[in-house]
Amino acid sequence: MNSLSAAAASILLLLAAASCEIVARLFAWEWIRAGRGILWGCASIAAIALSLVLPAFQGERFQFGRSTAAYGALFVALALIWNWRASRKIPEISDVVGGAFCLAGLLILMYWPRG
Repeated sequence: MNSLSAAAASILLLLAAASCEIVARLFAWEWIRAGRGILWGCASIAAIALSLVLPAFQGERFQFGRSTAAYGALFVALALIWNWRASRKIPEISDVVGGAFCLAGLLILMYWPRG
């Protein structure tokens, strides 16, 4: 796999993991706060478990700590986008700038040339 394909695969894995975590949080919220059934709780547990497993499929180049930090950056940006879409409110400039900094940090952490 060339470096561009590896980079795309790693981003997709992190994106899938972050999406699973956000969905897990939504399911837990609905289960507990909205009084939905236990199936919502079970779905939340399954989604959070998947979010924990997916980043482990990163290539050998991506160490646990670096991958986890990059995942956190992507999670922050994705959560801001999710909130924007769910609330239908335009994000504040601080949300946009903060999310952009997180994504810049992800790119530096994961793809900066290593010696």
